[in-house]
Amino acid sequence: MDPKPYNSDPMYGCNISLENESIFERFRCALIQPLKIAYAYGPFMRKLNDIRDQMNIKSVSGTVPKVSLALIDTFFGFELPQSLAPNVQEIGPVLSE
Repeated sequence: MDPKPYNSDPMYGCNISLENESIFERFRCALIQPLKIAYAYGPFMRKLNDIRDQMNIKSVSGTVPKVSLALIDTFFGFELPQSLAPNVQEIGPVLSE
């Protein structure tokens, strides 16, 4: 799966597609916003890891474990077209009754 360089996460306060955005906007959404969020979550994660250490639970490191299967609940019709990895299975949308 090749990640698209113009995809963005709306959680960062950016448009979903950066295809028509300026170089500064792409830089802000690709580097500055994720670093700001990581900096904001830093104290919380340190406190959580301290609590885990007190309870003899392994602390969370910065590495993400490999996933053998990922189930994604989303509206794929509203997302930008892209190829998915072989371990990704679309299951959405799951709607409540």
